[in-house]
Amino acid sequence: MKDPQIIRYSKEDAYLDLLNFFGLKNTSSHATVIAAILRRLCGFMCPCPASALIRAACQSLSILPIDAKMLRDQIEKILEDMTICGDLLELSHMVISGRENHPNWLYCALPSFARHGNRIHVFGIAADGASFLPDDLCVHLQYEGALRFLDIDCEQSLVAQLSGLGLREISPDAWMVSTRREPAETVVDRYTKKLISIGMPGEFQNSTLLKPNTQQRISYSDRWTHPSKESGRFVARVPQPYGAPLWYFCALRDGVVQRSLLLPLKESSERACDAAWRLQLALDAATGNPATYSVRQDQQGTGVFLRFNFPLPLAVRRRLLVLGAGHSEDNPYQYWLPTAGLASEKRFLCEYYWIEEQMESIQ
Repeated sequence: MKDPQIIRYSKEDAYLDLLNFFGLKNTSSHATVIAAILRRLCGFMCPCPASALIRAACQSLSILPIDAKMLRDQIEKILEDMTICGDLLELSHMVISGRENHPNWLYCALPSFARHGNRIHVFGIAADGASFLPDDLCVHLQYEGALRFLDIDCEQSLVAQLSGLGLREISPDAWMVSTRREPAETVVDRYTKKLISIGMPGEFQNSTLLKPNTQQRISYSDRWTHPSKESGRFVARVPQPYGAPLWYFCALRDGVVQRSLLLPLKESSERACDAAWRLQLALDAATGNPATYSVRQDQQGTGVFLRFNFPLPLAVRRRLLVLGAGHSEDNPYQYWLPTAGLASEKRFLCEYYWIEEQMESIQ
C-alpha cells in the first residue's frame, strides 16, 4: 500500500496565508502585520492586561521571520502604538470582582474616525474581531503600522457613509489630545505645590529614581537609579505586588523619600507614564538641560527623521505618528516627517514640551 502523500506547509506559506486573510498582500511591513493580529486578539480577549495580549501575539506570530526576543519587543511597541492611535483604551485601577486590583487593563475603543488633513483615520476594535467596514471601503483602507486611514476623494459623502455605519466622529482637536502651552517652570511649580499640600509623607522600599538630564546626554534607561544620597525633587517608580510599578513625584533628602505624590493627579485624564514624562521634561528644561532631538534628511529628500533621547507622552507620539504615518520599526524614538511640516513641529515640541533641536546634528 502506498504511503499517503505528505503535504509540507512552510512558514513562508503560512505567512502568505496570513497576509491574504487580513487583506495585506501588498505590505512588507512586519509592524502592519503585527498590528492586524493584535487587533483581532484584542477583539476576543479584551479587557485584559497587556501582558496577556503580548503572550498570545508571540504564539500567533511565531511564523514571522523575526528573532523571538525582537518579535516580543516589536509586539510591545505596536501594542503601545495602538493605544496611541486610539484602537485601545488603557484604564488604571480597575477592580475585577473576586480578584486583586489590576492596574492598566486594556479595553477596545469604539469604532471611530477622525479627519486630519486630506485623510480620514479609522480606529477602534469591534467585539470578536469583526470588521466594522464594508468591503467597498476595506479595499481602499491603507495601513502603516498601527495606523489605518482612507485618503479623501469626496469628504462629505465618506463622512456620511462612516457615520451611517455607526462609527462616531471624533473632532481633530480631541483626537490629537491638545496640551496647554505653558512655561516649564509653571508646570514644575504646580506639581511642587501639590506635593507640599497633598503629598503623602513616608519612604518607599525598592524605588528607582529618574536622574535629571545633563550635558552628557546619557540614555533614558541609564538615567534610572536606586536612591543613594540624592536630595531634591524627582520622578520615581515604585514596584507593587500586581501590575506595573506606580509613578510618583517625590521629595528626597539624603536618598530618603520625605514626601510623595501619586501620578497622574486625580483631576487629570493622562496616563501615569505620560504625566511623569511631561513632568520630567519640565524639570529638565527648568534647570537648563532640556531633552533634545536630532534631525537627519532621508535618502529620498522628501522628509526628515527626528530622533529623540527621551520617551514622548501620548499626545506627542500620536501627533508625530499621524503626521508622518509611522516611526522607525527598529527605533521607537525615531519618527519620520515630511520636510514641509518640520518647522511647525519644531515650534510645537519647543513650546508645549520644551524639547529642543541639536543644531549640530543636522545633515
